Amino acid sequence: RVYPQGEIAAHLIGYTGRISDAEQLEALEEKGYTAESLIGKTGIEYSMEDYLTAETTDKRGKTEIRVNSSGVVLDVLSESLPKNGNNVILNIDLELENVLMEALRNNVERVRQEQESEYAQRQSDPAASEKLKEQLGNRAPDFCNSGAAIVVDIDTLDVTAMGSYPSFDLNEFVGGISQEKLTEWTEDEATPLFDKTIQSRSTPGSIFKPLTAIAGLMEGVITLEETIDDEGPYTKYITDGSEAPDCWIRDYRAHKAQDVIKAIKNSCNYYFYVVADRLKIETLCLWADKFGVTSKTGIELPYETTGIVGNQIVLYNGEKKVGEQVTSMPRLVYSAIKNKLASYGRERNVEYTNDQLSRAAEKIVVLAGMGN
Repeated sequence: RVYPQGEIAAHLIGYTGRISDAEQLEALEEKGYTAESLIGKTGIEYSMEDYLTAETTDKRGKTEIRVNSSGVVLDVLSESLPKNGNNVILNIDLELENVLMEALRNNVERVRQEQESEYAQRQSDPAASEKLKEQLGNRAPDFCNSGAAIVVDIDTLDVTAMGSYPSFDLNEFVGGISQEKLTEWTEDEATPLFDKTIQSRSTPGSIFKPLTAIAGLMEGVITLEETIDDEGPYTKYITDGSEAPDCWIRDYRAHKAQDVIKAIKNSCNYYFYVVADRLKIETLCLWADKFGVTSKTGIELPYETTGIVGNQIVLYNGEKKVGEQVTSMPRLVYSAIKNKLASYGRERNVEYTNDQLSRAAEKIVVLAGMGN
């Protein structure tokens, strides 16, 4: 294999390697593969293996000869030349792919710099620093170090560019990757070998708002003409204004009289808090199902994960332990409670053991889950 673009579209293209599984080798031997054959391990190399390979019996050349008793070739009776594997042509636009990867790199670096700057400012403020310690506990700050993007042709729905950052050089796998390089990539916190475009579950953020809007209109809980005022923190369920969710805009008065079109245009969080509350989580989940959020896209790439929507059972299943839940949310809640209990201890000059804090935090999570 030769990969002239190096890191560009590396996750999409994928790489090859030796057959490492005995059962897989046994199954592939029936097609003509051998223990020395290279097969696609990830990406298009994997999903299009049957088309790309030249290892199958039907692609191999064959010569039938006639020999004498001494093994000397007397005649060539028939001969068929070996065939190359087939070509696979993608919808990917190489120029656009390069632009996408550069944009990803620039955005990740910019966001990280902003986060580091904000963190430094909060550390310099005693009150903010104390709150930061409560939030983080013993964890290090989680600064942005990776990202992913996909470009889809709106008319054909063809994927014209997709990239996961940071990427890796496919040529490192040609002839077998060194253990040093493999260790470097697998231990990197930014997980360069992991395809974040289709293999990760990430919170969608504001792109979920149009779905909420359509669900609200279809269910009749809002109309095209109705307007909703942004009132700052949404305190219906969290009465403490400093803890309640609010809109991204500092001056919430700028989002007065939002109809559904303005709310989408302005990405008004408060508007969609109201709509989602009117719909209730069960109905919103049904519409997410209709839009395919909870099913695979069927893209011709391996290891695509299935999306989830955070209803009560998904977020916390009372029949499972905290560490066995579908999402990481219960674990995050558990950690936050544990840190809060530890801070209460410090306020009272009482030092709780880690075991005491762990058992108490888990009991609180269980009780909260049963209450919901």
